[in-house]
Amino acid sequence: MASQPLCSFSYEYLNTPEEIIDKLRETAANNHGTFDGNTKSGNFTMGRGIKRLAGNYIFIDDDVININITRKSRLVTCQKIDNALKNYFEDNDNFSTLLQITEEVTEAEVI
Repeated sequence: MASQPLCSFSYEYLNTPEEIIDKLRETAANNHGTFDGNTKSGNFTMGRGIKRLAGNYIFIDDDVININITRKSRLVTCQKIDNALKNYFEDNDNFSTLLQITEEVTEAEVI
């Protein structure tokens, strides 16, 4: 059974689905994660331990992607994830901003 999403987002995108998938695949591979997907839908994980982030996506219409986060630290809010994803979809950033918020978790949970 699939996990219920903890956070759900929809974004319009300018890049092609292939470009988005390439960046997501690269980010996952470089950050102890996994990626299994195509230009229609898929699943991803990033990080490990308390920094682990997991989710899935589906491309809708010609310019909208839905992203569901199914695992995250309780200290990372959906708003922080939303802001990080907006950096990518609005500013053509990479997914590194999303990873930065998971780095903040370690510091916050140690304190």
